[in-house]
Amino acid sequence: MECFLMKKLSFLILTAIFISSFAVVVQSQATESKIVIKAKEYIVQKKYKEAFEILENTTEAAALTLLGECSHFGHGVAVDFEKAKNYYLKALKKGSAEAANHLGRLYVNGEGVTKDPKKAEEFYEKACELGDQLGCHNREAISKTYSE
Repeated sequence: MECFLMKKLSFLILTAIFISSFAVVVQSQATESKIVIKAKEYIVQKKYKEAFEILENTTEAAALTLLGECSHFGHGVAVDFEKAKNYYLKALKKGSAEAANHLGRLYVNGEGVTKDPKKAEEFYEKACELGDQLGCHNREAISKTYSE
């Protein structure tokens, strides 16, 4: 009987966590500015230069993360890991989990920074704390890879 109650309690806790995570995602999508939405449309259309130009005039976390992605992957501008890192750091200061995940990637791959799995794990941990499931996955993967 006690085992059944523990399983039921575990299920309820996991369900509550899942629902909370979903609510955070929905809320963040609802609060994206028109600028970020327009920039994402440009990116989908591969109009990276236009996206970059409109994003440069805003300081919100999602815009800074997108600017980092443009610099990181060379969308509309030359690849510049240093600029990407700086945009990601600014976005992270504003609470961007996605930016933290990208910073982890820079450090795990040594893109414009000294390769540092421990620092990558710290950024992935921060992404996970901020609700990014990919960050949680990356943290676990890097932890297993470098602890063995």
